[in-house]
Amino acid sequence: MIKKEIDLHADTLRGIAIILVLFVHISAYGSFDNMREELNLIVYLFQNIRLPLFTVLSGFFFVKLRNRELSKEKFFSKKIRNLLIPLYVVISIELILSIVLNIGEASAPIYRYFIYPFDHYWFIQAILIIFTFHFFLSKISNSLLFNALIFIFALAIFFILPGSEYNTNFFSFSGAVYLYPYFVLGTLMPAISNFVRNKNISALLLFISLLLLAFQYAFHSNSDINELFHKRSIMGLVSGMIFTTTLFCIDFEVKMLAKIGKYSFPIYLYQVFGNKLGYIVAIGLLGLNSWLGMVLIIITSITLSIAVEVALKRAKNWLLTRDIRNL
Repeated sequence: MIKKEIDLHADTLRGIAIILVLFVHISAYGSFDNMREELNLIVYLFQNIRLPLFTVLSGFFFVKLRNRELSKEKFFSKKIRNLLIPLYVVISIELILSIVLNIGEASAPIYRYFIYPFDHYWFIQAILIIFTFHFFLSKISNSLLFNALIFIFALAIFFILPGSEYNTNFFSFSGAVYLYPYFVLGTLMPAISNFVRNKNISALLLFISLLLLAFQYAFHSNSDINELFHKRSIMGLVSGMIFTTTLFCIDFEVKMLAKIGKYSFPIYLYQVFGNKLGYIVAIGLLGLNSWLGMVLIIITSITLSIAVEVALKRAKNWLLTRDIRNL
């Protein structure tokens, strides 16, 4: 598969993941309680695909973009510039708007919003921990055997740490523990891609994935089954890895999803503003507490996030050009 096809496929998967993330957050609005049973079912069925898929792709591109070859200074400069600073800026804007518009009250000291999980931002904190930890591990060795040992280690902490005294929510550490096995799986994808993309293997994975989804659907009203497939359970992890590997190994590209996927990070980051605007339009102005309203909010959130990102990039380019001309 050529690089362009890999990028198109990966961006398609990112597009799927971000739409699923938007869906779960928008579905929590009380205005959609008239569809609560259906919404909860969809959220339940795809709980082991949404963020696990994002994380597998992060691991995959960690390897493909040769992050391990970067110097410590360049690596951390890149992550601080691209992840940490945007995270803190958006959190600050949300908190300021909440105070100015008198939307609720801070339930904790302000500083805690920056170092502990806050809304959907926990994922960015967790992925920063994962990137940092894995970067140092990757400096030790790049062999398949060493990465296999890291995978075993990731599985071990997934099961051991949550119930131990060392588990903490500081900077979403527990979230990093939950997602790390998926990240390591992603780093192994380039090495095992030929195997999992074998027609027989990919067909088997697809069959198992559909069987798991059918089983979850058939017994979704059973609380014991729901607990069995909880995202932090053994079956949750196994099914999540099967689902994400299946999506990864089956080659398909959807240009519209790929275009959305290219902006998956800014959409994830700015979604709180896009979701609110979409809610005002769909529910406040049009009274669409239906599937149409849900779709309208998702489209609004995606559109606003992309518009903000494009505007920021153009402003940055303009400022850089201006600085050069003034030299």
